[in-house]
Amino acid sequence: MGSGLRKKKGKSEWEYYSPDEEDWKALRHCINNNIRICMIPMEQGMDPRNFKISVALGPYQRGEKVNLSPNIYSKEIIVQEMYKAMKYYYDKHRK
Repeated sequence: MGSGLRKKKGKSEWEYYSPDEEDWKALRHCINNNIRICMIPMEQGMDPRNFKISVALGPYQRGEKVNLSPNIYSKEIIVQEMYKAMKYYYDKHRK
């Protein structure tokens, strides 16, 4: 007996962006320097469609200040925009 839910065949909606080597370097830089970049859903539920990007700098602390992006991004481009934000901080600190 199953749950009644069927798995979709083919690509997932989250598989649109494939990071290159420069993106991986930016990701490692952010992890090593306590720069936390993540997506925040703008709707409740199991399948949100719109997101903002959250950036927190420094070691984790309760009640810390989190900066939210002014733009709202769709599910299809949010991962690419997160890598752009990581690359921004990587380039900023590399100089």
